[in-house]
Amino acid sequence: MKSKLPIIIFGYAFPHKKTCDFLSLMVDMGFEDLHVIGAPKILLKGNQESKLNEDYSSKFDVKKRCSLLNISFTECMHDNVKEINEIKKSIGAEIAIISGARILKAKIIRLFSEGVVNFHPGKIPETSGLDSFYYTIKNQIPMGVTAHLIDYRVDAGNFIFFETLRICKDDTF
Repeated sequence: MKSKLPIIIFGYAFPHKKTCDFLSLMVDMGFEDLHVIGAPKILLKGNQESKLNEDYSSKFDVKKRCSLLNISFTECMHDNVKEINEIKKSIGAEIAIISGARILKAKIIRLFSEGVVNFHPGKIPETSGLDSFYYTIKNQIPMGVTAHLIDYRVDAGNFIFFETLRICKDDTF
């Protein structure tokens, strides 16, 4: 399947495995008109700067992966309405997908007439938040991934689907 549908991918501008894996998967699936908006690293309150080993940094360098896959890349804070809107208009994107982002503000979400898709690692609303894996186990909820169009609330919005993951006895945490 080839798709020339222009899509903005919200990701990170620092080494990030999920974003790199996601980009490779999108290209493998035939998506051709992708543009990554990579948010720079921000040191959050209470967190110390962690030093990534050189192999990880090289292997999951988002900007380098974009270059290898012929995907355009812009480093930009995910709350910069003006710049994101300019990028969106220049490529004609009406939909975005999150591969790595902090909470997107409503004014960013509203830029995309078709919405912003998120894949949450758990069933929502039952496992909303960063500890979805913990709540999946604690509350004995089926393990899986929820796809949804986000809104201004965390892990909420229009439900697309929930895909249950098969768990094997050889799986580890």
